[in-house]
Amino acid sequence: MDLVRNVVKSAGRRLFVNDLFQALAVCLCIAIGVLLVTRLVERVLGLTTFFGPLWQWIFIGAGGAVVIAAITWATVIRRRTMQVAQEVDERADLRESLSTALALEKDIRAQQPWAVAMAETATAAASRVKVPLVVPYQLPAAWPAPILAGVAMAVIWYAVPNFDLLNHDKPRLAKKEKEREVLTVKTELAKDKEKLNELLSKAKVEMMDGKGDEQIPEQSQKENDPEAIKRAAIRELTDLTNKLEDAKVSEKAMQSEAIKDAMEQLKQPGPGPLNEFAKSLQKGDFSKAQDAMEQITKDLANNKMSAEDKAKLKEQLDKMGEQLKELAKDQKQLEKKLQDAGLDKKTAEKLAKAASDPAKLQEEISKMPGLNPEMKNEMMKMARAAQQAGEKCDQMGESMSKMSEGMSQEGLSQQGSEAGDQLQQSLSEGEMMQNDMENLEAAMDEAKDQLSKLGQDMQKMGKKGGKDGKPGQCDGEGESEGNGKLGDWRAGDSSKQGQGSGGPGQGEGADGPQSQETDYVLEKKKADVKTRKGPIIGSRLVYGEQVKGEALAEFGEAVSAGEQTMSEGIEGMRVPRELEGAVKQYFGRLKSKADEAKKK
Repeated sequence: MDLVRNVVKSAGRRLFVNDLFQALAVCLCIAIGVLLVTRLVERVLGLTTFFGPLWQWIFIGAGGAVVIAAITWATVIRRRTMQVAQEVDERADLRESLSTALALEKDIRAQQPWAVAMAETATAAASRVKVPLVVPYQLPAAWPAPILAGVAMAVIWYAVPNFDLLNHDKPRLAKKEKEREVLTVKTELAKDKEKLNELLSKAKVEMMDGKGDEQIPEQSQKENDPEAIKRAAIRELTDLTNKLEDAKVSEKAMQSEAIKDAMEQLKQPGPGPLNEFAKSLQKGDFSKAQDAMEQITKDLANNKMSAEDKAKLKEQLDKMGEQLKELAKDQKQLEKKLQDAGLDKKTAEKLAKAASDPAKLQEEISKMPGLNPEMKNEMMKMARAAQQAGEKCDQMGESMSKMSEGMSQEGLSQQGSEAGDQLQQSLSEGEMMQNDMENLEAAMDEAKDQLSKLGQDMQKMGKKGGKDGKPGQCDGEGESEGNGKLGDWRAGDSSKQGQGSGGPGQGEGADGPQSQETDYVLEKKKADVKTRKGPIIGSRLVYGEQVKGEALAEFGEAVSAGEQTMSEGIEGMRVPRELEGAVKQYFGRLKSKADEAKKK
């Protein structure tokens, strides 16, 4: 009987596992259905804020519940020993041998002959039973159902949009969109700043360090506000642009410009090996000039130049050296620049002559009336830059002369070689200065491009909506109707800027509430005008001496009007910073002439 019992126990375990698989399949389908319905409710009603943090625990709980429910179900429906024996008899076609033996177990213990014979028959049958073949492990009949339910769950999970009928999810989505926008803005600004820092490094200008963000109150308060971040970047770029503008009118920049102007006055020193060098120098291309001179020096050192070319080279070096020395003494370029800055010819000549003596130059400038400290500083920088440019020209001219003297049929002497090295050094310094100015210009262009891009972005933000997502919000005390809505006039503070029409705040050119487009045609026509007596409606100032008998009143009025226009231009930043001093001095001279004329 032990063999019979072992066969029945082994078959019972296998039947229990099969029942457990079936229960798992059914419970899993039910769980997926419940999750699917929950997901649909979440998406339709917009309960993502509530369910979002709980989904992980919901899945864990659902999995645990499925396992517990399946084990409980399989345990409850588990077959008893007699049921298992009958199942094995049926599957193995044993004609109820095992179940009969188990039913007669008491008679077998009592050694009833018929019962003992049945036990022997059951034992013989059990020995022939291979349990894995009779009761194999099987997938449940409903095994495709959980797979199909899982696929449906995945499709609905990602495909069903968030309808948010109860508007519960709007704050979360708005916050998420804001975070995404902030991340995008910060990433773009970081890339732009890195690019600009590279150009600033090449231009030898202090790089952007992001300190501007700390100096802006709204940036520290709204560090996650894209508009505040861009405003901070605009202010930082504006400060940087002003700094670059100052660098463009620095003494170094003026010196570079003065050297370039001087090189343009060079004339070709006749035919010879120095032709390419001379052309490059005339164009202000110190890099090519340096390469050309280096090749000439090598040819001389290696004695690769013919006697005829050496003679031509010597003559060219002498001529160019003399030209450069003359340019070093020439003050005409400085005089012209001083006149362009607003000085009269006589004063410009006087300052140009004093440029070689810093103390005398300082004294002459300090005596000049009508110049503010900023203008005097500009004059000093201009004069010093011209003087330094002259010294560079003189150094190059002297190097060329010594190089010419050191030439011989054998090549270059030591003195000539040293002079060539000095000339190369001067050209290298000129090239570095030129590169600094080009890099400065590139950094300025990049800063302006980034400012323009940020300005356009801010304009788009203004069209989409103002602060706190409300369209058309102005900076004043009231709130104007936005671009999406045209409003009527109402009282309020009109000293601030608005973005719509109607309401307090200055408009930005938006159409009025009753405005509408109308067709029009432009036609050019010359009117037949007859000149008659009347007030002067236009005037033009011509620089020159006052002619006796001219109308002084109209001249004075024109000067006053021009002076007012000049002040508005400077305040509105329409006049470049480097020209402000010259413009002020020009109109100051006109006003003094008008005042003198009135006294006569």
